Amino acid sequence: MRSAPVLIALVLTICLPCTGAAQPVPEAGVAAEAAGQWEEAIRIYRQLLDTEPARADLWIRIADIEASRGDLPASVAALNQAARAVPSDPSIYRRLSEAYAMSKQPQAAVYAIQGALALAPNNADYLRAAATLATWQGDYALAARSYLRLREIAGANVDVTLNLARVSAWAGQTDQAVGEYRRYLAAYPDNADVWLELARAESWRGNYAAALDALRVHRDRFGASDAYSRELASIRASSGQPGEAVRLVDPLLKQNPFSHELNVIRTIALAMQQRPRETFEALDSVRRLNPTARETRTAEKLVRANLSSTAEPGVSFYSDSDRLRVTRIAPSVTALLATGTELSAGYERQLLDAPQQGGLGRAGGGWARYDYGWTAIAQKIGRVTIQGLVGSAKAESRTETSYAVGARIHPSDALSLTVGSSHGFFVVSPRTIELGLTERHHRFEIDWAPGVVYRLSGTSSYQRLSDGNHRWQVLVAPRRAVARTESLNLDLGFSAYVLGTTRDLANGYYDPRRYESYAAVIYPYFKLSENVGVAASVAAGVQREQSLPSFRFGGNAGVELTVGIYRPWVLKLNAGATNNRRANSGAFEGYTGGVVLVRRF
Repeated sequence: MRSAPVLIALVLTICLPCTGAAQPVPEAGVAAEAAGQWEEAIRIYRQLLDTEPARADLWIRIADIEASRGDLPASVAALNQAARAVPSDPSIYRRLSEAYAMSKQPQAAVYAIQGALALAPNNADYLRAAATLATWQGDYALAARSYLRLREIAGANVDVTLNLARVSAWAGQTDQAVGEYRRYLAAYPDNADVWLELARAESWRGNYAAALDALRVHRDRFGASDAYSRELASIRASSGQPGEAVRLVDPLLKQNPFSHELNVIRTIALAMQQRPRETFEALDSVRRLNPTARETRTAEKLVRANLSSTAEPGVSFYSDSDRLRVTRIAPSVTALLATGTELSAGYERQLLDAPQQGGLGRAGGGWARYDYGWTAIAQKIGRVTIQGLVGSAKAESRTETSYAVGARIHPSDALSLTVGSSHGFFVVSPRTIELGLTERHHRFEIDWAPGVVYRLSGTSSYQRLSDGNHRWQVLVAPRRAVARTESLNLDLGFSAYVLGTTRDLANGYYDPRRYESYAAVIYPYFKLSENVGVAASVAAGVQREQSLPSFRFGGNAGVELTVGIYRPWVLKLNAGATNNRRANSGAFEGYTGGVVLVRRF
């Protein structure tokens, strides 16, 4: 409300302080007030103000008269005149702020109290009023700053601590909020509601383990209640346990079907379960109950991120120490139907170049080209998703019909299993394209999260190549969450990778009898804002081929910037580097980069 009559800039102007003794109030005006002759009193005061416009005391009397007879706009106007008459008096801005608040103009009330604080920055009453008004207006960051300043001036206060915790949480300053909640609970551990608020603040910053710990304390001290179950359901929905969230929230919704909060929790849980029809029905209920609430917008964003149809043009680049260069262009589109059916199609073109003498290039030298078009369908049936793909690929002058079939199984929230088989060209280098190598590829993947702290990912695959070679690979990667803060998620893990082949051929790909790599991995994720994040991984360890007498150091690093995490347009930029660790081509050093633009519908 920049057009509000009083702005902070007004009180920062250089002004002469009021001097001299107070001037007398006209007796006729006082008498008219006493007799309840409001119009007459105002007429008398305004008549004098025509000749003495700097009489702030008269403007204040007029403001009081207007307020007493319920004309709040007139009272506000009179107080503005008083502030113009004596811009160095902070008490006038305080009164003006109160008048704006009574007029239900919170933003103007905040501006006015900020004017008072510009003149009296250490006034505890003004700071308390500023915090209260900012909270009312929804400017939680300003409210938090006001409470922090109030604590500096007036010292530690239980009410200030709790209010600071709440407005910090609402402002997204979850680290500050958690600290204040814990400070409050150290003094008042028997406040049941605050334990629930602490759990919620911890979950908002992604620290689900600490959130569950706070809920356990609440349950042990006060017993399981509907409020406890509601918070537990919310945490389960966001932390990768949506099935448990639905189980908890459904009985609560039967008791209170018009609860906006419970409907939001159920919507998020259904979206995480990839149940589009039920999710959109639940989202419609959320919108009907409270279309403008922040929680409604949060649910809409999560549904968009999980259940949108997409178009994804993307390009990536690769080069390594064997001078292999690969450019890949791969646009795709995906349509997600309410029935749980996912239809997708895409096109891929790879341009590959490598010198002939390194064993990766074509016999005649130059670039090799690979083109691939495909369509796919996936259908979710309960806890199982069946997938199928068919495509046509061209590698130089050869063509091949490719296919893939698979299934993803979710026996529980904690466990996901994927099995699949595919057939197509084996594309690693210009040499593999020139030879027209094909593969039959069988894979198995497991993803197990037995809680909110630990996670285990594993992949195994077996390939039969058309040159008679067989390859098998196993990758196991456990990890543990070690930090969840407002701006950083940090996991630590370990990676064990083994590759083996039956034959060592000079056909343009890496085929040792056995290669193994073991590394410690750090996974930081930097939350720059709600819609911008940077994910990285850095691995360092040892690796060797079977023919080598000892292990040698090796590692790799990757980073991806995502802009627009919950928005219709998403931009992803990624880069990676490998040092002294084998790539598919056999090189010890490699570099990658890519750009993907996603449009959600």
